[in-house]
Amino acid sequence: EDGRMRTAARRRPFSQRTDAIRAAVCVAWAVGLLGAPPCLALDAPTKPPTSKTAHPLAARGAAFHHAALRTRDIETATRFYGLLGFEEDRRFRAGPARAAWLRGPGLRLELIEVPAHLAPARKAPDLLADSVTLGLNHLAIDVTDVVTSSNTTASSSQQHPGDASLGAFLTRLNADSERLFQRSVRLALAPYQQIIGEDVFELAFIYDADGVLLELLRFETRLADPPIYPDW
Repeated sequence: EDGRMRTAARRRPFSQRTDAIRAAVCVAWAVGLLGAPPCLALDAPTKPPTSKTAHPLAARGAAFHHAALRTRDIETATRFYGLLGFEEDRRFRAGPARAAWLRGPGLRLELIEVPAHLAPARKAPDLLADSVTLGLNHLAIDVTDVVTSSNTTASSSQQHPGDASLGAFLTRLNADSERLFQRSVRLALAPYQQIIGEDVFELAFIYDADGVLLELLRFETRLADPPIYPDW
């Protein structure tokens, strides 16, 4: 029986044996047999690896390809995204639905038209008002260069101090929409300033033709002393 007990002890899981060793070392330190508290060192959390080596998929050339949106009317949606610099790349069929890829500023979109006989919803859910639904929330488009170039190309007599702002860009965007399509751009959230890390952005949110939430952002400046968030 003693032999079986010794065998069972030798077969204890490694984690249990490690815990026993840790306990013995801590006791020895507590009674003064050891000069330093190695038991605390054993419990010290390990930092995650800081290697900047690319993920194997990225290293082999994997990349983000597209985001897909459902729409009631693919032609209207294509025209709307044209206001933001997207151009039709190709048309195809996704089952019974008409579909298209659009290429835009650093992003490819896939539009899928919900067939009319399926009675699609009039508008997409308002994800700005919904703060609990999980999943994709919005698409973001950086319009920094567009805002800057729009102000730079204007003649000096037409330029105004606020022309390089996101608000001025939205005004021009809405004017283009009303001129081309006789429809106003729906503003979801007026421009405001947001610090993200060390960068300061101006952000605004609009809805596309189907009510999908879009973020527009413009880089403003970089902080030498960014804020620290102790809880994140």
